[in-house]
Order: sequence, then C-alpha cells, then structure tokens
Amino acid sequence: MGEELHVMVKYYVQMGYGHHIQTYCKHHLLKCPRDPTLLFWHAYGLLLEEAYVEALKCLESLKQYRELEVAVLAAMIYAHQHCKVVDEDQVHILSQCLELAEKNINEKGLLFAATLYWHLGGHGNLQKAQEFVGRVLRVQPQYAHAKCLHAWLGLEGISMSHSQGEQEKHATDVEWNIAESSLQTFDEVLARGSNIDALLGRASFYELKQDYAKALGELNQVIVLHSWFLPALCQKARIAMLMQDWDLVQETAHVILQKDPSNIEGMRMRVQVMLCFENKMSEAASVLADMLKSIEQLETRNANLCLQVAQPFARLAGRGGIIVLQKTLMFIERAQRLKPKEAVFAVELADQQFLLGDYKAALSTYKMAAGLNELNMEAMYGIIQCLLVLGEVKEAEQQLEFLVEVSVSMGKSGRLSYLLAQLTWWKQQEHHHCRDLLDESYDVQMGMMRSKKGFEMYTELNPDRLLGIVHLYICLSRYECKGPHVEKSYSLQHSLHILEHLLTSVPGLVAAHLMLARVLIHLDDFEAAHQPLQSVLVLDPANASAQLLLAKVYVNQGNFAIAKQSLEQALSKDFIVRETVVYHVLQAQILVNCLQFEEALKVLEAAMCLPGMRQVTIDSKSSYFNCKKHMEMTTDADRIMVFLLLAEVHVQFNHFPEATKTIQEAMNEFSGCPEEVQVVIANCDLALGRGDVDAAVAILSQVSQGSNYYVPAKVALADIYMKHQHDKARFSKCYMDIVQLFPNSKTYLMLGEAFMRIDESEQAMKAYVAASKESPQDASVASQVGHALVATHNYGKAMEHYESALPIVEDGLAKLDLCYDVADLYFKLKNYERAEELLNKLLANVEDGCFLQENLKSTKTLMLCLRASLLLSKVQNIQRKQGSATQVMLNARDLHNNYPLELHGHHSDAIRDQKHVAADIYFQFAQECEVQKDVQKAIALLNEALKCNPAHSAASLTLAKIHLSRGEVTDCEQKCSALLRADPFNEEAGEILVNLMLHRELYDSAILHFQQILEHNPNHYTALAQLIQLLWRAARSEEVEPYIQRAEKGTPTASSHAGLNFCKGLLACYSNNPCEAHQMLNNARADLEWGKKAIFIMVEIYLNIDNELGWEESNLDGPTVVNEDAIRAAHKLLSENRDLEPPRSTRQAVLECYATMATRQKHDIESALMRLQKIAREDTIGLEKEKISNMLAMATGLTMLKQVAKAKNQLRAIDRMPFKWDDADAFERAWLMLANIHMQAGKQEAVEELCKKCIKYNKACSKAWELLGLMMEKNHMYTEAINFYKNAWKCQKQRSPAIGYRLAFAYLKDKQYIKVICVCHKVLQACPHYPKIRKEVLDKARVHVRP
Repeated sequence: MGEELHVMVKYYVQMGYGHHIQTYCKHHLLKCPRDPTLLFWHAYGLLLEEAYVEALKCLESLKQYRELEVAVLAAMIYAHQHCKVVDEDQVHILSQCLELAEKNINEKGLLFAATLYWHLGGHGNLQKAQEFVGRVLRVQPQYAHAKCLHAWLGLEGISMSHSQGEQEKHATDVEWNIAESSLQTFDEVLARGSNIDALLGRASFYELKQDYAKALGELNQVIVLHSWFLPALCQKARIAMLMQDWDLVQETAHVILQKDPSNIEGMRMRVQVMLCFENKMSEAASVLADMLKSIEQLETRNANLCLQVAQPFARLAGRGGIIVLQKTLMFIERAQRLKPKEAVFAVELADQQFLLGDYKAALSTYKMAAGLNELNMEAMYGIIQCLLVLGEVKEAEQQLEFLVEVSVSMGKSGRLSYLLAQLTWWKQQEHHHCRDLLDESYDVQMGMMRSKKGFEMYTELNPDRLLGIVHLYICLSRYECKGPHVEKSYSLQHSLHILEHLLTSVPGLVAAHLMLARVLIHLDDFEAAHQPLQSVLVLDPANASAQLLLAKVYVNQGNFAIAKQSLEQALSKDFIVRETVVYHVLQAQILVNCLQFEEALKVLEAAMCLPGMRQVTIDSKSSYFNCKKHMEMTTDADRIMVFLLLAEVHVQFNHFPEATKTIQEAMNEFSGCPEEVQVVIANCDLALGRGDVDAAVAILSQVSQGSNYYVPAKVALADIYMKHQHDKARFSKCYMDIVQLFPNSKTYLMLGEAFMRIDESEQAMKAYVAASKESPQDASVASQVGHALVATHNYGKAMEHYESALPIVEDGLAKLDLCYDVADLYFKLKNYERAEELLNKLLANVEDGCFLQENLKSTKTLMLCLRASLLLSKVQNIQRKQGSATQVMLNARDLHNNYPLELHGHHSDAIRDQKHVAADIYFQFAQECEVQKDVQKAIALLNEALKCNPAHSAASLTLAKIHLSRGEVTDCEQKCSALLRADPFNEEAGEILVNLMLHRELYDSAILHFQQILEHNPNHYTALAQLIQLLWRAARSEEVEPYIQRAEKGTPTASSHAGLNFCKGLLACYSNNPCEAHQMLNNARADLEWGKKAIFIMVEIYLNIDNELGWEESNLDGPTVVNEDAIRAAHKLLSENRDLEPPRSTRQAVLECYATMATRQKHDIESALMRLQKIAREDTIGLEKEKISNMLAMATGLTMLKQVAKAKNQLRAIDRMPFKWDDADAFERAWLMLANIHMQAGKQEAVEELCKKCIKYNKACSKAWELLGLMMEKNHMYTEAINFYKNAWKCQKQRSPAIGYRLAFAYLKDKQYIKVICVCHKVLQACPHYPKIRKEVLDKARVHVRP
C-alpha cells in the first residue's frame, strides 16, 4: 500500500483535493485503524481544507511516532501559522522541538518529512525537502524511493521557476541539466523493476520539455501496468489538451467517466472539449451542473476548486454563452459562501456578471471586492472598465490616472494598457497612441499566458478581452490611410494575427470566427472570409450572423443568387435580422442587381426608419460590450450604403432632385467621418449621371492631399478624364501626382498600369523599372512587373527581369509564386531545361521541413505545390523523362492525399480548386500508365480524377476510350452520355457515342446527332463530313445540300475554309463528280487539319479516275487504259503528304503501293506486293483498319497478277472479320472483289449474299446493285435486272456510262424501247463517244419504235 498511498496522495495534493485525501485515508483506515501514515495524511487533508483546529487535534496524537515526528511537528507549525489567531508561543515551542527532532530522525522519517515539505510548496520548503533527501542518499545512495523523490524535487524546482517567469538563459541551462539528471535517476530506478512513481516522473519530465508525445507514451505504460491508477488517465487527458488533440481528450474523458462517473477531472475535460472545440453550450451546462453536485459531495469545503473550475469555462463561454455563465456563477457563489471575506472570489463574481452584461451589478461587486482588499488591482481595473462601459468617462479617467502612477512601481499590466486604449479612443485622441497601447496590452497578456498551462492558460487567454482588443483595432482601421498605394491596414493585419492565434487555442469559439470573417471582409479578402463562416455554420448551424456575413461576402463577389439564399437562411434562423440595417442593405443590393428598383426603393426607405440610422453606433466606444448579438450592430459603412443605394435607385428612376437631396443628407450626416469620401465619390457619380462632367471633376478635385482617401479620389478623377473627356494627358497626370506624393513601388505599379491603358509602353516600362528599384526584394512587385512585361510581349526583358529578381527577393510563399511564374514562362517559350530546374528548386524549397510545417496548411501553398508538380511532369514528359515524370506525379498525389484535412473549414471554392488540380495530376499520371500499357492502373487513376472533379471531361473521355478498347460498350456509353448531358456539343464524346451507334447499326440516331450539332454550329466541318458520309450510305445524299448552304452563310470566310471545301469535295466524290471533287479537295489540301484527308481522297480519285473497279478485272470492252498523267499526279501528291504523315503511316504506304500497281506492269505489281508483305510483317501491332487496307491492297495486286486463289484467301480473311464502321470502305471493296471472283466462278448465291451485305451497310453502293443486276441479266431475268440497274444508276447520279449502258440494254431486252432511248440519250450526253451504245442499243430501240 506504500507506493499506492504515495502516488495517490501526491496526485490529490497536486489537484488540491483535500477531502479526497481524507476519504481515501478513511477507506484504508477501516482495514488498518491505527496506521499512523494514513492518520497523518488524513490530517493533511484537513489542512488543505483549512480546518486547522481539527488537523491540530489529529496531529497531536501522532507526535509519539518517531518516524513521523518531524513531519507532524512541521505540519503543526504550518497549521498554527495559518490560523486566524496565531499562537506564537506554541509555534516557538514546536519550532524548538522540530530542530531537535531533525537531528535524531532516521531515513524513513527524513523521506516522510521531505514529502510533506514538498507538498507544502514554496522555495523554502522545497529546499528543506531537498536537504532531507540528500541526507538519506548520502547514507543509502541506492534507495529507490529517495532517488525518485530527489528527481521529483528537481523537476518541481524547474516548474516553480518557470511559473514565476524566471527565464534567464544561464539559469535555464542549469535547470535543464538538473532535469536531465532527474530523467537519468528515473531510468536507473526503472532498470531495477517497474515503478509507477518513476514512470510518472518521466512523463512529467517530457511534459516540462514540451515533448508531449513521449509524455503520452509514459502515461500509457502507467495505464497498462497499473490500471488501478485512474489519475494516469486524467493526466493523459491533460497532456492531450496541451497537444490540442481534442479527439483524444474526448476519448480519454469518456473512459475516465465510465470508470468513475463522479470524477471531477473527467467532467472538466468533457466541458473543455465542448466549449473549446465543439461549441456545445447546453451540453456543457448540463455537465457543469453534474460537476457542481460532485464537488458538493466530494470536496465540500474546497472554495479554490470552485474558482479553478469556473474561471476558464466562464472565459471560454464568453458573453454569448449565457447558459454556461449561469452555471459557472453558481460555482463562484458557492466559493464565496465558503470564503466570504476573500476578494478574489468577489472579483471573479464581478467578472462573470460583466460577461453576462449586468454592468451595474458588476460595478457594485468590484467595489465590494476592493473593499475586502484595497490592494487587489483586478478589482480596480474592473471598476474602471464598468465605468467606461456605463459612460462615466470622467470618473474612470480620474481613477486611471491614479492607477498609472501606482503601476510605475508594479510593472506593466495588460489590462491597464487596454483600459488606457479604451479611454484614448473615447476621447478621440492620438489614434496611433491608442494602437500602441493595444499592442502593449496584447503582448503583456500573451506573455502571462505563455507561463501557464492547462486550464490556467485559458483563464489568462481571456478570449473576450482579446475580442474587445480586436474590435478596437477595427475601429482604429477606419482612420488609417486607404488606397492601393499603401500596405494593408496595420490594425486589421494585427487583428488577423490575434484572431488566428486565438482560434488555434480555441477552435470552437464562434465569436472569434465571426470576428475573423469581419476582419477579412474589411481587408477585401472575400475568398478567405468563407473559411471562418463555414466553420461557424459547422459549429452552430442556426447562427444567423454567419449567414448574414456570408450574404455580404457573396454580394461583394457578385454571386447575388447565392447571397439571396444566405439572406433567406439568416431570416429563417432569427427573425430579428429584419430589424438590422445590414439586412436591408444586402437585400437592396440584391434587388438592384436584379433590376427590381421599385422593391429596392421600398427596402431602403424602410431602412432609413430603423433605429441607429441617425446615430453613429460604431463610434459608441462601448458598443462591443453593449451588443450581445454583433449582427445587430450597425456600422457607418452600412449606414452610408443605405444613402448611396437610395441615391442610386433614385437615379434609375431619373429622380435626380431626390438623389441629390439624399447625397446632401449623407454629406451632412458623415461630415468629418473617415468614410466621407465615399459620399463625395457618390456625389461625383451623380453629377456624371446628370451629364455634368465639369461638376464631377470639381467635386473630386476638392479632396485634399491630407485625406486618407486622397488616392482613391485621384484614381476616380483619372477615370473621368479617360472615360468622359478622353484626355490621356490629365489621366496620366493624376497617377504622376500620386507617385510624387507617395513614391513607392505600389504607386509606380499603378503608374505603369495607367501608361499601359493609354498605350504608352515605354513610359510604362520606366514606371515598372522604378517599382522594382523601390522594392527590389518584394516578390509580389517583381511578379507584377514580370506579368506586365509578358503582357506587352517583351519576353526577353521579362526573362531578364525575372532572372535578376529571383536571387534577391525575400524568401517565402511570394518568392515561390514568382519562381512558378518564371518556370511557366520558360515552359511556354519551350526552354524546358530551365523550367525543370526552377520547378525542382521550388518543390525542394517546399519540401523543407520547417517551411512545410509552417506554410503547407495554407491552401495557397498547397495549390502552388500541386500546380508546380503538374507543370514539372509536363516538362519531363516533353523531355521523354517518363520515370522522373511518374515520380513527380506520385509525389503530387501523396501531397494531395496527405494534406486534405488542411482544407477543413475552407470555402468550397478553395476545396474545389485543389480538387481540380488534383484531378489534373491523376489524369496526367493515368496517361503515363496508359503509355506504359498499365491499363488497370490507368483506369483506377482516372476514376480518382473523376472523384476529385466529376466534370473533368478529358478523364471521362480517356476512360470511355479505354472501356471501348476493352469491349466494355455499356460503360463507355454511360461515360459519353454523362459527358454529353453536361456538354451537349462535346465533340470527342459525341464521336465515340456515334461510333457506338454505328457499331449497333443505329444509323438514324447517328445522323440525328450530327444534325443537332450542325443546327447549333453550322460550321462544324468534322460533323458535316461525318453527316455526308452517313447520308450517302443511307442513300439520302440529297439531304446534304441545305447543310452545305447553311455552312456557307455561317461565317463570312466560310467559302474559303478548308473544312467546307473538303466537305464539298467529299460530296462531289460520292456524287460521281470527280472533276468538282478534285477542285474542292485541291482547295483544302494545303490545310494542316484537312490537307492529309483531302490528299488521300484525291489520290484515290486519280488512281480510279473512271470510278470503276478496274483493279480486279478488265473493263467490259477491253483492257483498262493506263492513265500515266493520273499516276504521276498521285505520286506527286503522296510525296507532298509524306512529310506530313508519321514516318510509319500504313495508309500512306498502301496508297503508294496502289500507285505503283496502277502502271499494271508485272514488275511494278510484284514490287508493290513485296512492300505490302514487308509492311504486314513489321506492323504486327498495327491497327486493324491498317491491316485490312493492307490485305485488300495485296488481294488487288494478286488479282492483277491472275493469282485469284491467293487473292481469294486474303478476301475471305477480311470477310470473316467483324464489320467496323471505320473500315466500311475497305470491307465494302473486299466484299465486291470477292463477289466479282464468285461471279466469274458462277457462284451466284455467294455473289448475292456479298452484294446484300454491301447494300446493308451502304445503300448507295452502286457496284453491288450493278453486280446483282448483272447476275439477273445472265439468268435472263430482265425485269429484276432493270430494278437493280436503276438503283445503281441512281446511286451514280446518272453519270456512269457503264451502268447506263447496262440499264439501257436491259430495257431493250425487256422491250421498253422508249426508256432505252431516254437512258441512251443521258449516257451520250455525259459521254458522247461511249462505244457501242449508239449502234447496239439506241439504233435498235429506234427501229422498234418507228411506225
């Protein structure tokens, strides 16, 4: 029990739980009724409760025990000294006895006494304890208990030193040497066996070193090895709180309360999480009520504990947490009942009354506290604060003067500085001095806070006071110089720093988030303002203030529809917002944007009647303390907006007298205010609206150089000179005046931009150079100058500027941004090596541990890293460094995955931007995997990209293509359909979907798709070419002409566009008009996009100029005549195209073989066949389309060499392949050639099957109709032959003399002589010298029709 008793008593003493000690000892005294150690600690528990008489009685009976004699005597002296009436004689006697006892005490007695002195506290007692332990260790150097106690005393000394602010460097070095020695001692004890005291000592050492992770590790060992020791869990929760690991605090507190539902520390931790992290006021109040009951039962006379519990929770709840303050007030009232004469409890009571807004009661209580203890400075500060809030400034000033004199001897006080700042602001004196006082107040308060830990730190943090300081900073910012020529407001920037620090410690403080949003709005950083407002809505979904501020942000960003929704949300959550000026202002702005001027007028007239519109509420210096709901606070900016909007609406109705009257009222109302210049500029705009430019110029010219708004007024004047008077000289003179008055980098940049607007690029460059000289180390200035140079296309100067700026600008995020800009410029200029070097340097700097830890939580930094990684991978891909590019992509992906939590609370736009860049990274990584044939990984990465950005069309398209290549048609179709729903005119998705339609033989659906595209964009030539092909194959080519005409009228230059000429040539080719086709395609052949396609078709026209299948058989009337001119032209075109096509283009090579075979010379045909066979061997991984065209060409050559059997094998192989739309021409030609061979062999059924297959996929296949007709004719079935020949004749637009001849001959055999004559006339009209038709057909028909 010795070890257990020791650690339990030590913990209870540390926590100040006197009654817990008594209860613990009583419990064990039931087993050992006369144990002197238990009786002593029971008496010590009475001492902690200040029950000195009872304690003395208990201690008197223990004097007989020799081992306890020194401890008992010391405890009795302590008790006598703290009694209301000190018995000096008894103290003297006891002191003499103590001196004698100390000389004769044994080792156990020394350790016991040392333990007591340690617990009594104070430097003197600590030294006494160290002396006794030293005596023990000199006798028994390996005594484990003594060694542990000695180590603990060393740590205690350091802790006491730090808590009292002793931070001298040399002392700190000595202290840490002692601490290291203590750690070594604990290790030595643990080396001899498990020891809970040593483990707790190690945890305390690491806590002192602020190595909280290791401290948790030690405590976890205690929890595992000594599960009975519940305080270890309490200590763990406290360490987790120091780490701000709120989840761990919550989890540990839950475990504590499961084991001991009345555990005070466990309940304190639960309340801490609820107030500090979760903003659960009602639940916290409920737990506080339970905690008060526990304290009443377990610590019946512990007033200090009530104070320790109430103080931090009251500060965290703030003036908005009334329900919590009501509970903490009960703690203080209980403490005050226990110790009614203690001023500290009265001061705390007054502090909480002040937070509740009961300033008169607080003033009375502060005065009572001052009466109890005239030296209590906190009571005096409280009295002055209440006087200021209640408007009794003179009395407050008098008391402050006295306190200032007193403070000279007492040192600086943060609260005193804050009160002086408030008084200075009240008296409207020296705003800079007021700001300095606020700075001093904050610095002193932070210094006090840093010396505290745990709950005490939150008491010193005092969020409500910090928010008051920030509020005063915001008020001061109104009087700071405004304009683009100055840095952002010091007061607002410092407010930002304070609020960010506050929210780091108290992330669940709604009031701080709201205040942060207001500061960011004042700084015009509307994007950043989203983050705290979203955090508020997470913490308190019913918060109307957040919705109002969100509406203001959206209005300033121009998102009026979303602003209207936020305004409606605010109204639904709290109807009181309808009584605020800001609500009416926002509603009016939304209505004005929607051009609902009558409604806006009603809203603004109602706003003019609201309370506060005729008094300057923000200038009420106590407004922060008087307003419980800050959304109700009307600012001067809101009041001015009412006047300005009202004037604007009057102007819309041409009510210029009313508008003038409104502006005049505003000028009277805000005369002398910092915002007066806004009214001046509005008056200027009104004059411009009336057309009185001279009056507008006169108004703005009256703004003096001493005004904080001189620069905005001068900029507005410059705009008038430029827009209304077109006076470039005066326009530039305004900016030169600004530079003359404020010569800095920002004004020079403004001057440069002004010169750029009037096309004075040389002067602009001089201004930009001057800006660089003014701030050579400012990366943002260097970046702006570089952008300006790039905008003027001075790329050489831009690179020189960037290269000279990079080495000298200050390190930080802005420099990394600059580095990215330079790398991006080099990438665009195709200097990939330098771009890669800069990007590697950028990412190396970001990966530096310190920078990463400090800045990666910034969304901008994270975005920069991702964008830099993306650009670097592009650079390395271009340089063929696939391995390096892949590694960069992996790093970027890890960066995105490892830091997603940093965006918690950010506005959705920030999250969206990061996810979009991440999607680009995943997509590029997927492309790499696709190149490396790792399809599965590519699919996974593309899906990740779509998770990040569902609208990433490139990823969706790539995924659809992969699905299509794998035969997963349904998945492919789903992806394309989704893309087309989002973008109905997405070309690539539409093309894939059309291919799927064609694959399923849904030709009408495909035609409809292209028709819809052309309805939307008549000049979409890719769609037009596809439509021409589809309509031709559907035998509906006559429907194409309206689309051609619409395309010609679509743009003035359409007639000369290569795309339209190609489409016309394609239509002419299908219409059997080779001359017109040649002319149109020749117009398109020089174009990069359409030239290759046009050349290929022209080559096919030249090689088959008569539109006959002359490759596989001789013409009907004899051998085919070789057209040498056509062959030469084909070779010339192919040689032109060779440079445009890829080196191994199969189509180019196949056409060259066709041109070679066109000579019909045996050696040429054999040479071509050898080349085709070589292509087939080499192109083992080629596309199926290329294989089919190659096989078809080989079959053609073999046919020409009369090797019909070999040709037939090639053609049968093609016939067995599944039909694909892309290869339709090749399939059709192969089927026709095979049908021809079967026809010669007399296999009519095979011929019929192949011809019907051709017609199935191309109803305009004239050769198929012709072959069917020929087959019918051979069977003397002339009527059926006529029908087939008529279809073939129609498909050829009645321009093929060969088909015309066959049709006429069939008519002759069928004795339809008149039709014979008509057809013959058409043939002879197209080809007057066509052989045989006149003699063998026409003349015979004429004979039969003559009477």
